[in-house]
Order: sequence, then C-alpha cells, then structure tokens
Amino acid sequence: MARLKEMLKEMSVEITDEIEEKILKEFKETKDFDEQAKKLSELENALKEKDELLTGEKIAGAMKLSILKENPKDADVLEALISKEKLTLNDKGEITGLSEQLDTLKKEKSFLFETPKEKKIEATPAPKQSMDTDSLLNLLFL
Repeated sequence: MARLKEMLKEMSVEITDEIEEKILKEFKETKDFDEQAKKLSELENALKEKDELLTGEKIAGAMKLSILKENPKDADVLEALISKEKLTLNDKGEITGLSEQLDTLKKEKSFLFETPKEKKIEATPAPKQSMDTDSLLNLLFL
C-alpha cells in the first residue's frame, strides 16, 4: 500500500479516504500475492490511461482556444493542419509547440486567417448653433 501511495504521490494524484478504503478492502479480500500484484498493475494502468486522456483533453481545449484567438476563417480547417504529435503540456498547464505551428501557418497559409479591417473614419458632426427664441419662432412659423 505504501508503494502505491508513493507512486500516486509522484504522479500528483490525491488519494481520498474513499479511494484508500476501496484499495484496502481489495487487498484484504485478496489472499494471493500474485493476484494483488496483478490488481495493483491494473490500477496503475487505469490511472495512467486516465491521466493521458485528461492531458489530451487539456491540450485539445487549449488548442481550440488558441486557434480561435488567431481569427481563423475556418477553425476546423486550421485545427486539422496542426500536428498534434508535436504538442505537449508543460508543468504550468501551457501548450508548447502550438504557437510555432500557428506562426508558420500564418506565413505559409495566410488565406486561412481573417485580415484586420481598415479603421473607418467617422465624420464628426458640425457643431450645433444656438438660436435665440425669436429666431426659432420665426423659423417655425414662417
């Protein structure tokens, strides 16, 4: 059990009381050491698969967000051009390898990105002239 706790701690996995109780129950019910080792291995593999899946989901979500920030004409086409094998998630939870790929695509396939629109020049209205009451009445009734 200590080995399992140590391994999970190294993987930054928090063991809740409920998980610890389930593990202890399994080990107490199992009398054969080989079966215990097999179950431990299965638990380790399941944990590793979940961790890989979670990492993949984090990368996919961050990638989509980064792509949308670049104002693509079609985000799905741009996503298909990204080499996902070159992307990794660092300790800070940031994707490495994506900005380089996006920069390359901007240079080589600039037609996939929206171009910034030119600023519209708005005419400022002429200042209003003030009229006295007599001028206003003359204008209305004449």
